Amino acid sequence: MNLKYSAFTENTTEMREWSEKLGITRISSDIGNLILVINGQYMCFELDGDLGNNFSNAINCLGNPALFKAVTAVREDSDKDQWFVFDEDIFDKDFNDNVVKIFSEGQFTLCHNSKIYSSLVHKATLSELQEHFKIN
Repeated sequence: MNLKYSAFTENTTEMREWSEKLGITRISSDIGNLILVINGQYMCFELDGDLGNNFSNAINCLGNPALFKAVTAVREDSDKDQWFVFDEDIFDKDFNDNVVKIFSEGQFTLCHNSKIYSSLVHKATLSELQEHFKIN
């Protein structure tokens, strides 16, 4: 498994189950207030103070489980569970033969299959994911 990013968030059943669904292997107990996904593995740990430099390369997803899921799904060997962005407006015709826009440029879509075969979208970048899942 070749995950593109490391990330951490609150240690919840949902986040552990998500990681395991992706095929990420647990390398520690479920004890601790945080979960860290790194190199295709995850660990749970307790952190009482500052994160310091230990996680300088990991994406901070504290309080944002949707961002954690989006970031940890990004990998090179599959498109499943990853977000893509439309590169242009896509039009089609309705039942009355009226032209209607079905997708807008910049619109996000989630891949449910193992691969997207379309030149009309690109895999969302880290900055696009962070902007899309930004909590105001």
